[in-house]
Amino acid sequence: MLVLEKVEKSYQNCHVLKGLSAEFHLGQCYLLLGDNGAGKSTLLKCIAGDEKIDDGTIRVELPKTATNPIVLQYQFFESYSFLKVQEVIRLFSQLIKKTSNVDELYEILDIATFKYTLIKNASGGQRKALSLYLAFLMNKPIVLLDEPFADLDLKKKNQLFGFLQNQVQQEQKCLLI
Repeated sequence: MLVLEKVEKSYQNCHVLKGLSAEFHLGQCYLLLGDNGAGKSTLLKCIAGDEKIDDGTIRVELPKTATNPIVLQYQFFESYSFLKVQEVIRLFSQLIKKTSNVDELYEILDIATFKYTLIKNASGGQRKALSLYLAFLMNKPIVLLDEPFADLDLKKKNQLFGFLQNQVQQEQKCLLI
Protein backbone atom coordinates (compact mmCIF):
# COMPACT_ATOMS: atom_id res chain seq x y z
CA MET A 1 0.00 0.00 0.00
CA LEU A 2 1.10 3.56 -0.73
CA VAL A 3 0.00 6.11 1.86
CA LEU A 4 -0.03 9.90 1.50
CA GLU A 5 -0.71 11.97 4.58
CA LYS A 6 -1.28 15.72 4.36
CA VAL A 7 1.18 16.10 1.49
CA GLU A 8 2.01 19.69 0.59
CA LYS A 9 4.07 21.05 -2.29
CA SER A 10 4.46 24.55 -3.59
CA TYR A 11 6.59 26.35 -6.13
CA GLN A 12 7.46 29.87 -5.02
CA ASN A 13 4.09 31.04 -3.65
CA CYS A 14 1.91 28.73 -5.74
CA HIS A 15 0.48 25.83 -3.69
CA VAL A 16 0.23 22.83 -6.00
CA LEU A 17 -0.57 20.12 -3.46
CA LYS A 18 -2.52 21.22 -0.38
CA GLY A 19 -2.83 18.68 2.43
CA LEU A 20 -3.41 15.73 0.12
CA SER A 21 -4.15 12.43 1.87
CA ALA A 22 -4.87 9.13 0.10
CA GLU A 23 -4.24 5.39 0.16
CA PHE A 24 -3.39 3.35 -2.93
CA HIS A 25 -3.54 -0.46 -2.76
CA LEU A 26 -1.83 -3.23 -4.73
CA GLY A 27 -4.10 -4.85 -7.28
CA GLN A 28 -5.83 -1.54 -8.02
CA CYS A 29 -5.60 1.11 -10.71
CA TYR A 30 -6.14 4.79 -9.92
CA LEU A 31 -6.76 7.57 -12.40
CA LEU A 32 -5.69 11.07 -11.44
CA LEU A 33 -7.90 13.66 -13.10
CA GLY A 34 -7.44 17.41 -13.17
CA ASP A 35 -6.89 20.42 -15.34
CA ASN A 36 -3.53 21.15 -16.94
CA GLY A 37 -1.24 22.48 -14.25
CA ALA A 38 -3.35 21.02 -11.42
CA GLY A 39 -0.38 19.08 -9.99
CA LYS A 40 -0.85 15.55 -11.31
CA SER A 41 2.72 15.22 -12.64
CA THR A 42 4.06 16.98 -9.55
CA LEU A 43 2.27 14.46 -7.34
CA LEU A 44 3.76 11.53 -9.26
CA LYS A 45 7.24 13.07 -9.04
CA CYS A 46 6.82 13.58 -5.29
CA ILE A 47 5.72 9.97 -4.80
CA ALA A 48 8.70 8.76 -6.87
CA GLY A 49 11.07 10.94 -4.83
CA ASP A 50 12.06 13.17 -7.75
CA GLU A 51 10.52 16.21 -6.03
CA LYS A 52 10.73 16.93 -2.33
CA ILE A 53 7.49 17.58 -0.54
CA ASP A 54 7.22 20.63 1.70
CA ASP A 55 5.19 18.90 4.40
CA GLY A 56 3.37 15.66 5.16
CA THR A 57 4.48 12.08 4.61
CA ILE A 58 4.63 9.56 1.79
CA ARG A 59 5.25 5.98 2.79
CA VAL A 60 5.07 2.53 1.27
CA GLU A 61 3.73 -0.37 3.30
CA LEU A 62 4.51 -3.65 1.59
CA PRO A 63 4.86 -7.12 3.12
CA LYS A 64 8.34 -7.56 1.65
CA THR A 65 9.48 -4.03 1.09
CA ALA A 66 11.92 -4.00 -1.76
CA THR A 67 14.34 -1.18 -2.14
CA ASN A 68 12.79 1.46 -4.36
CA PRO A 69 9.40 -0.26 -4.91
CA ILE A 70 8.17 2.60 -7.12
CA VAL A 71 8.85 3.35 -10.78
CA LEU A 72 7.80 6.50 -12.62
CA GLN A 73 7.20 6.56 -16.36
CA TYR A 74 7.83 10.17 -17.28
CA GLN A 75 5.54 12.18 -19.51
CA PHE A 76 8.50 13.01 -21.77
CA PHE A 77 11.51 10.73 -22.32
CA GLU A 78 14.64 12.69 -23.17
CA SER A 79 17.44 10.55 -21.71
CA TYR A 80 20.20 8.65 -23.52
CA SER A 81 19.77 10.72 -26.70
CA PHE A 82 22.84 9.23 -28.43
CA LEU A 83 21.94 5.60 -27.77
CA LYS A 84 19.69 3.43 -29.91
CA VAL A 85 16.43 2.18 -28.47
CA GLN A 86 17.71 -1.40 -28.25
CA GLU A 87 20.89 -0.19 -26.49
CA VAL A 88 18.82 1.55 -23.82
CA ILE A 89 16.74 -1.61 -23.33
CA ARG A 90 19.91 -3.74 -23.09
CA LEU A 91 21.40 -1.29 -20.56
CA PHE A 92 18.31 -1.38 -18.34
CA SER A 93 18.08 -5.18 -18.65
CA GLN A 94 21.67 -5.54 -17.42
CA LEU A 95 21.27 -3.04 -14.56
CA ILE A 96 18.02 -4.44 -13.16
CA LYS A 97 18.46 -7.47 -10.92
CA LYS A 98 15.04 -9.02 -11.52
CA THR A 99 13.39 -7.77 -14.69
CA SER A 100 9.80 -8.47 -15.53
CA ASN A 101 8.89 -10.48 -18.61
CA VAL A 102 7.26 -7.81 -20.75
CA ASP A 103 7.55 -9.45 -24.18
CA GLU A 104 3.84 -8.81 -24.70
CA LEU A 105 4.34 -5.09 -24.12
CA TYR A 106 7.31 -5.08 -26.52
CA GLU A 107 4.97 -6.46 -29.19
CA ILE A 108 2.06 -4.16 -28.31
CA LEU A 109 4.25 -1.09 -28.57
CA ASP A 110 5.86 -2.41 -31.78
CA ILE A 111 9.35 -1.61 -30.47
CA ALA A 112 11.02 -3.98 -32.93
CA THR A 113 10.19 -1.58 -35.78
CA PHE A 114 12.29 1.23 -34.28
CA LYS A 115 14.83 -0.58 -32.09
CA TYR A 116 17.77 0.72 -34.16
CA THR A 117 16.61 4.35 -33.93
CA LEU A 118 18.66 6.83 -31.93
CA ILE A 119 16.62 8.27 -29.07
CA LYS A 120 17.25 11.79 -30.35
CA ASN A 121 15.68 10.79 -33.70
CA ALA A 122 12.73 8.88 -32.22
CA SER A 123 9.23 10.28 -32.54
CA GLY A 124 7.18 11.26 -29.50
CA GLY A 125 5.19 8.04 -29.76
CA GLN A 126 8.35 5.94 -29.99
CA ARG A 127 9.83 7.65 -26.94
CA LYS A 128 6.56 7.13 -25.06
CA ALA A 129 6.58 3.45 -26.03
CA LEU A 130 10.16 3.04 -24.80
CA SER A 131 9.46 4.79 -21.48
CA LEU A 132 6.41 2.56 -20.89
CA TYR A 133 8.39 -0.55 -21.72
CA LEU A 134 11.22 0.41 -19.36
CA ALA A 135 8.80 1.21 -16.54
CA PHE A 136 7.32 -2.30 -16.63
CA LEU A 137 10.68 -3.97 -17.30
CA MET A 138 11.82 -2.66 -13.91
CA ASN A 139 9.30 -4.97 -12.20
CA LYS A 140 8.17 -2.69 -9.37
CA PRO A 141 4.93 -3.20 -7.42
CA ILE A 142 3.92 0.47 -7.69
CA VAL A 143 3.93 1.95 -11.19
CA LEU A 144 3.32 5.65 -11.79
CA LEU A 145 2.32 6.45 -15.36
CA ASP A 146 2.36 10.08 -16.49
CA GLU A 147 0.04 10.31 -19.50
CA PRO A 148 0.81 6.81 -20.78
CA PHE A 149 -1.66 6.99 -23.67
CA ALA A 150 -0.41 10.30 -25.07
CA ASP A 151 1.40 10.08 -28.41
CA LEU A 152 0.23 6.50 -29.03
CA ASP A 153 -2.04 5.53 -31.91
CA LEU A 154 -5.54 4.18 -31.21
CA LYS A 155 -4.60 0.51 -31.75
CA LYS A 156 -1.69 0.76 -29.30
CA LYS A 157 -3.89 2.60 -26.77
CA ASN A 158 -6.45 -0.24 -26.82
CA GLN A 159 -3.79 -2.93 -26.52
CA LEU A 160 -2.00 -1.02 -23.76
CA PHE A 161 -5.27 -0.73 -21.86
CA GLY A 162 -5.61 -4.53 -21.90
CA PHE A 163 -1.99 -4.96 -20.79
CA LEU A 164 -2.52 -2.53 -17.88
CA GLN A 165 -5.65 -4.41 -16.79
CA ASN A 166 -3.59 -7.62 -16.73
CA GLN A 167 -0.84 -5.96 -14.68
CA VAL A 168 -3.37 -4.91 -12.06
CA GLN A 169 -5.40 -8.12 -11.94
CA GLN A 170 -2.79 -10.84 -12.43
CA GLU A 171 0.44 -9.18 -11.33
CA GLN A 172 -1.20 -7.26 -8.45
CA LYS A 173 0.49 -3.99 -9.39
CA CYS A 174 -0.69 -0.67 -8.06
CA LEU A 175 -1.03 1.73 -10.99
CA LEU A 176 -1.44 5.48 -10.71
CA ILE A 177 -2.27 7.04 -14.06
